[in-house]
Amino acid sequence: MLCRFRRIWVLFICLVLVTSFADARTITYILNGGTNHPDNPTSYGNEITKKIELRPATREGYAFLGWYIESASACTVSPNWNFESSFKGDPESYISHILGDFTVSARWGLVPKTPQIDERGCYLIHSAEELYGLRDVFYVDGRYSIVDPACVSLQNDIVVNKNLLDAEGNLSLDDYVWWPNFVFWGKFDGNGFTISGLRGEGGLFDVLGEKSVVRNLGIKDSYFSANIAGGLVGTIERSTWMYNVYSEASVHGTTYAGGLVGRETPRDECLLSASALSAARIGTRGIVGAEVPAIENSYSLGRVEGGTVGGIVAVMNSAVLRDVFFAGTMQGKKNGLHYCRKVSFLFCKRSFFCD
Repeated sequence: MLCRFRRIWVLFICLVLVTSFADARTITYILNGGTNHPDNPTSYGNEITKKIELRPATREGYAFLGWYIESASACTVSPNWNFESSFKGDPESYISHILGDFTVSARWGLVPKTPQIDERGCYLIHSAEELYGLRDVFYVDGRYSIVDPACVSLQNDIVVNKNLLDAEGNLSLDDYVWWPNFVFWGKFDGNGFTISGLRGEGGLFDVLGEKSVVRNLGIKDSYFSANIAGGLVGTIERSTWMYNVYSEASVHGTTYAGGLVGRETPRDECLLSASALSAARIGTRGIVGAEVPAIENSYSLGRVEGGTVGGIVAVMNSAVLRDVFFAGTMQGKKNGLHYCRKVSFLFCKRSFFCD
């Protein structure tokens, strides 16, 4: 009887081991010049009570920006999929169901330096490290925390990665630093300087908040790729004003890609129709009394590719575009400039991409 019991017990243990092995999933790390944390797992199971924590990697002279999912056996990976923001606190069983075996890549940025503030309350940016320092100023625990419009003033040409693009607008470097996701609300004055070598997601700004102003700024030798991407900003909200700006960036937007702007925040309906406007109501900063974005005295010379593409903007409900032009290359599934569910308004003046 005892031998029989032992046999059943051994069979049970073997069954558990086989099941555990079958449920084991692998985690592969791409370190991009860094060193992995010794506590990071290389495999995980399928348990409801256990969770996965991926600790930061380290690299001397660089700031760790996060683990990004590169591939997964159980699903198609979307661009810029951050592991922590998507799966923090989730059990192994859920992650196993969604990802299966997966690979994560370490992203690195420059070590940030806090910029100085002048008598106007503007942050003065003299270097690439101070540009990165804006996130430390504006963000708390990964969230934008400024309650009043900010003011930023460039003091020099800023270079993040040297010679990032080749002559065709493709990435020429294997080792580069990433520009982090950046939401901004306020006034950003380039003072005629340029920012070059940005390798980012939606643009210099992933989102530009209401009534923000960006002026006197050029983006050069940069590469942006995301679901929604622009040569300057991914998504703008109403009442934004961009004046005397340009971009020579390569832009790749899976859904929307624009030479300067990916899209305007969608609305249920447009604010104004063309019949409701007259030239007298068009002011130097857009439409007087209306919350409509304006882009003036600006251009794009970049490479724009993706789903719905536009030389200046892929998708807008309503806008004022004055003295703007596009002279780059464009390829997409659909050409777009603006759209609206009900009525649309687009005021174009001295702009040679408008129909």
